[in-house]
Amino acid sequence: MLATVRANLRKCLNLLLRPLTIGRHGYTVDGWWAAWNRGDYDFGIEILKRLAKQGETAAQVHLAQIYRDGEVVPADYETAIRWYETAADNGSAEAQNSLGCIHEHGLGVDQNYQEALRWFRKSAALGYAEAQYNIGVMYEDGRGVGKSDEVAAHWYEKAAKNGYPEAQYNLAVLCTEGRGVTQDDGRAVDWYRKAADQGELDAMNNLAEFLFEGRGVAKNLSEAKALLENAAKSGHLLAQYNLSRRLIEGDGILEDWVEGCSWLMLANSQGYEDAAGPLRTLLDEMDPEDVQKAEKLMVNRFA
Repeated sequence: MLATVRANLRKCLNLLLRPLTIGRHGYTVDGWWAAWNRGDYDFGIEILKRLAKQGETAAQVHLAQIYRDGEVVPADYETAIRWYETAADNGSAEAQNSLGCIHEHGLGVDQNYQEALRWFRKSAALGYAEAQYNIGVMYEDGRGVGKSDEVAAHWYEKAAKNGYPEAQYNLAVLCTEGRGVTQDDGRAVDWYRKAADQGELDAMNNLAEFLFEGRGVAKNLSEAKALLENAAKSGHLLAQYNLSRRLIEGDGILEDWVEGCSWLMLANSQGYEDAAGPLRTLLDEMDPEDVQKAEKLMVNRFA
């Protein structure tokens, strides 16, 4: 009953606020955002449609995203593509990149890597970092083009220099493995760090390992542990496993079986296959009381 009353009050409040939104913002992207933030999605879409028909590119892109994602309205790829194409024709690099993704994954259209690349290239020519990254991925994987780590590295570097963290991470991996570029641990560390500073979890895990080993950078055990902990707390399974291993073995950090076991339990509970065997061995060697402590730590991390 109380929930129904609250829902009705919210509807009334939205109706009261609606005229204020029109008066203060008019039919603008700000007006759409104000409606969206208070949960008035129908009105927000109405605003976007009016703006999109008036040629507002940002509104066209937002409207396309709404129909593509299908969270507020049923997914409608045909409508999404129509608005993306309209925005793309208006010079929106974001819309051009999104069309590339649609053709790459076959969302509402036949999968077509060449068409995807055509749109990615249009967007990349406008400096859109995600499109530059996407071209790099297609060359690294050999999708729609001949596989080439050298060309992939070229595009990753463009996107990386534009601040795209996934490209910074991928470029670091190529530098680590010497694929498409000269093998260079120092350069890899630089790109891992740039990506890690933006919260890229794979980069945080890899940078931690380099710092533990002093590979391409001076050893820094405290920073390495902090990076692993941050990635592990954010749900990165390999970081959870690596942190548990170092805690259990005392490898570069203070040995702590309870803490290490808790991270190993967490990784195992989330399906990380490599954790199962070491966990069984560890549980056989630990005191039951310490196992209970580890289980409580794991539960608290889920809370």
